[in-house]
Amino acid sequence: MRIGCSPAYAFAHFAEHLTYEDLVWSARRVAELGFCGLQLETYNREQKDLYAGGQVVAIRELFQDLGLEISQFNVHSLKSELTSLDRARRIAGIEAFKELVEIATKLGQVDVICLPASPPPELIAEYYETYPGAPAGPIYPVRPILAADMGHVRRNTAPVPGHHH
Repeated sequence: MRIGCSPAYAFAHFAEHLTYEDLVWSARRVAELGFCGLQLETYNREQKDLYAGGQVVAIRELFQDLGLEISQFNVHSLKSELTSLDRARRIAGIEAFKELVEIATKLGQVDVICLPASPPPELIAEYYETYPGAPAGPIYPVRPILAADMGHVRRNTAPVPGHHH
């Protein structure tokens, strides 16, 4: 059995505050503790900068030098965009996802890209604040959806098979 871990919660609650230095420290620490892999992730869009320029090559080389696998690349940063009821927001999310796939390709050893599920953000009454990236809180009662919102939803989403308006 092979066991890896997440840098966001392995030793401290870095999560959306994870820096390049935190990532390097986490990789060294998990290798020191005998783990075989470390999950890489983005909790917000700004974290793609962790992998900018020469840093993506440095991360790849660090993992190789430490004998660590990248167990997966988790893109928490896009879950709301990809499930949004707003077509433009979904398209922007897809474009951002393409950028993250390019980063994963440059890392060279990523076999799994994980997209955490999320209900459409327009239907969320509130989010739990227990930790960054926490799941949505109650979906019911859903915020009231106005008739104007429904027209927007119909124009920007594909029809549901078998569902008639």
